[in-house]
Amino acid sequence: MLWSCFLYVVFQIFLSSGLAMAAVQLVCPGREMSISIEDFQQLKNPVILDCRKFEEFKVSHIKNSEWIGEEEPQNSVLINPKDTVIIYCSVGYRSGLATEYLRSKGNQNVFNLKEGIFGYVNKRNSVYTSSGNKVLKVHPYRWPWDFLILNKDITTNYSDDQLE
Repeated sequence: MLWSCFLYVVFQIFLSSGLAMAAVQLVCPGREMSISIEDFQQLKNPVILDCRKFEEFKVSHIKNSEWIGEEEPQNSVLINPKDTVIIYCSVGYRSGLATEYLRSKGNQNVFNLKEGIFGYVNKRNSVYTSSGNKVLKVHPYRWPWDFLILNKDITTNYSDDQLE
């Protein structure tokens, strides 16, 4: 019993310290093509693309983002090479793949949002519904990814079968 309590405390410290998100970032593709949330917020009029599943996008997304899906980003949008493009997903994995793909096609102004929408809401930034309403909701993608959402005010009660 004492051992399980100890492990629980260690796990909670790991989560709350941000180490869990940092560990996830180590396995995300396209890390060298990432942009921090703070640098993203300084950009003037970037094109913002959400490559999560549509069900996730409907719950909430970053303001002014366009949904492109995760399966074939190459068919979803025509990118002006002069535009700065930011792609995001939940934590940066799927958007890292999309960033790598679009850069391989010559779009060098494409960047992966480091930590994705989870990191964005963890830093207390607002997210919106498709009708433009500000909400405190974000789709957790799948269990156990919701443990990366540190702001417990954010609603994350969606089941895996909603993504099928």
